[in-house]
Amino acid sequence: MLGGKSERPYFLIVYTGEKMKTITFKISDDLFSDIKSLARELGENRSSVIRRAVRFYIDRYDEAITKIRLEDPERIMIPHETVLKEFGL
Repeated sequence: MLGGKSERPYFLIVYTGEKMKTITFKISDDLFSDIKSLARELGENRSSVIRRAVRFYIDRYDEAITKIRLEDPERIMIPHETVLKEFGL
């Protein structure tokens, strides 16, 4: 349990180009419910919703890193906290 909420294992299929890979991770019941509701609303399965969310996050993360590097080309490492701040998180 994290933060007083139970977590359940969830299997995710990640699109890798030619075939899918299965990964396992834990999410809160609230997040699982949100994913399930969104999938139902979009007419997609949960894996598809999660794949899109992960792809969106990675793309935005990459954009944030690129922006930071363009602003300061001498910078080698960009702290995770800096990228999160760029996201407003």
